[in-house]
Parts: sequence; C-alpha cells; structure tokens
Amino acid sequence: MNDDASKYLGIKLDRTLTYNQHLEDVKNKLKTRNNIISKLAGTSWGCRANVLRISALALVYSVAEYCAPAWERSVHTKKVDTQLNNTMRIITGCVRATNLQWLPVLSNVAPPAIRRHLSSVKLLQKIN
Repeated sequence: MNDDASKYLGIKLDRTLTYNQHLEDVKNKLKTRNNIISKLAGTSWGCRANVLRISALALVYSVAEYCAPAWERSVHTKKVDTQLNNTMRIITGCVRATNLQWLPVLSNVAPPAIRRHLSSVKLLQKIN
C-alpha cells in the first residue's frame, strides 16, 4: 500500500490527485464482483441477460461509480473501464474479440465515460 495516499470518505487521495491507488483498488474490487456475476451467468444454467444486467448494475457499477465526479478526469480511469467492459461481456455473453463499441449496445448499459459524466452533471444540478 502506498504510504503517501490518505483515505477520505472512501477515496484514496495521493499527493498529485491522480487517484492511481484508489482506481487500482476499485479495479481489484470490480474483478471479484465480476467473478460473482460470471458465476450467475453459467454456461449451462445461467440467468437471463436482464437479470445479469440488474445484478451487474447493483454489484459492479455501484462500486465503479462511487464518487466518480471526483476522479472522472484521472488518467487512470482506463483501469476501471477495462473491468466494466468485462462486466458488459459477461452480461451479453460476448467473447473478448467483440468490438468495444458494441458492448454498451448489446448490454443496454451506457459506456463508462458517459455514465461518469452523467453522474457529474446530476451532482452539479443538485448543487445549483
């Protein structure tokens, strides 16, 4: 663990505010939650896509978007986006070779960058 990062309201703040350590921790949490979703999506008996979508929104996206307005412009958001793309692959049953632009369409979940931006807009509307 990085000694320079201090935790405030669940976000690890480093000296340069790159949120690198925080996003690394979020990535690891998302990996474990993706494993849970993939167990629900078993190949021979798995849940339907809408059940997987609801489960993913509750388990994975809630963690991924916590305090997103604070770190949405970090250069390290790719770490989280990769895991969210894996979540969309699990929901749809698509293979890794599937083009990324089709995953949000097939899973009926907005792309991660758009979801983060919308959460920032909602926060600004609450403040004003």
